[in-house]
Amino acid sequence: MKRALTAIVALLTVTGCEQAQQALGSAMPSRKAIAELQYSGDRPDAPPLEERGNAVFTGAAYDDTGALLITQAWFGTTRMQVWDTTNGSLISGFDAIVPNPGSRNIWMIDSKRRRLFARTGKNDGFALIDLMSGKTISTINDTDDGAGGKTAPPLPFNEWYPVGFTNDTTQVIIFKPGVIELWDVDPPRLAKRAPTPFSEKRFMPAAVGGTPGSTYTDKHSWEWSPDRKTLAVAYTPDDPVNAYTKYWLIDASTLAFERIELPEPERYGNFTSFAFSPDQRWLAFGNNTGMMIYDRTAKEWSHNIKGQQHRNDALAPMRFTADSTTVIALGDQLQISTYDVATGSLKGRMETLPENWEGEIKVAGDGSRIIVYRFLSDTFEVLDGHTAKRLGWVCPYFCNIMHQPNQPGYAVSPDGKSVAAAHRRGAAVWDTATDQIRFPLKDPKRKPLPYPMQQ
Repeated sequence: MKRALTAIVALLTVTGCEQAQQALGSAMPSRKAIAELQYSGDRPDAPPLEERGNAVFTGAAYDDTGALLITQAWFGTTRMQVWDTTNGSLISGFDAIVPNPGSRNIWMIDSKRRRLFARTGKNDGFALIDLMSGKTISTINDTDDGAGGKTAPPLPFNEWYPVGFTNDTTQVIIFKPGVIELWDVDPPRLAKRAPTPFSEKRFMPAAVGGTPGSTYTDKHSWEWSPDRKTLAVAYTPDDPVNAYTKYWLIDASTLAFERIELPEPERYGNFTSFAFSPDQRWLAFGNNTGMMIYDRTAKEWSHNIKGQQHRNDALAPMRFTADSTTVIALGDQLQISTYDVATGSLKGRMETLPENWEGEIKVAGDGSRIIVYRFLSDTFEVLDGHTAKRLGWVCPYFCNIMHQPNQPGYAVSPDGKSVAAAHRRGAAVWDTATDQIRFPLKDPKRKPLPYPMQQ
């Protein structure tokens, strides 16, 4: 009997899905993960599987206006799909790949002109794509020297590293071995090139550290200011003598690097993430000892906030609220805290839940809502961006059974009122206040669920 039970547990761990639990029946009774959440498994109010959104995706992003949702299809008719968020209709589909260095997507969306800058389907360069029609506007090949000639293709793992639109979304910044480049996108042309303090081998922003705990985020070793005129970068050189992380602010027009020196002894800590305030004044730096807030106007350090978690003190700034008065920070084991920018004092905190401390965090563009996906319970938790208090849950078709599901694709609308979630039980946009479907994501050219999944 003991051997049989061990085999059952192993099967649940390997498959990571509720179907295995259902097949095992009473041999391994399911356990509710969160007592106060009404659902435990399939939602009784969910439509039949074949009537749900079939456009399951692996990643997604809203444009800055919240009017468009762009998804990376999983087994879809096209690699990328664009949705109208007013009614859920499919606008376009096209072949493109969002760059994914370090398992973090780089979404380069021009919300003003409704365009996307992404890798081409052939993976030999970049394309500027019209989101409404799916048509390619222009391309920049990996061998383009920017002056009408060609260069040798990049070496393996030395591909161009783009970080996004700047200068009224007419240009993009790209890191290459030893240099940083500014490109016009329409028509494509190299506008400026400058040397960087980075090495030829490790030529992009990359720092030792990362966000704390077993938590996925969309943070990189760089961050754009809200006006997209300044790029903050962190870089740890591969130098055994002088290997602590260094920080710069890069002017997007001139490509000039301005060094920012952290105060002692924090300058030697491991970097976590950046966050700019919407009013452009504050820049939060996180590392393994806490979080520091830099006043860009006075060019001085304002607060040094220490983390408070039993395993470690790391803090990773995620985002400021729209009024620039509160900064949201991630601690170890999905601890989420909010701090008052004026005083540096703690405003609110959501501690981790026992057995449910692994997951993913995304914050609305205006900082009003924090959406936390918790792996073990397969749930989306909705928190207030100012206080970190729980406002509710989103249960996408199936949730709240102790198991180990696959990480879902999801995106939070700029105002925090909607979350697009792709679940093995369907894809839809959900209302974060009511936990109800706003609209399913249906691809008319795609077979209904459960294809290609099994019930």
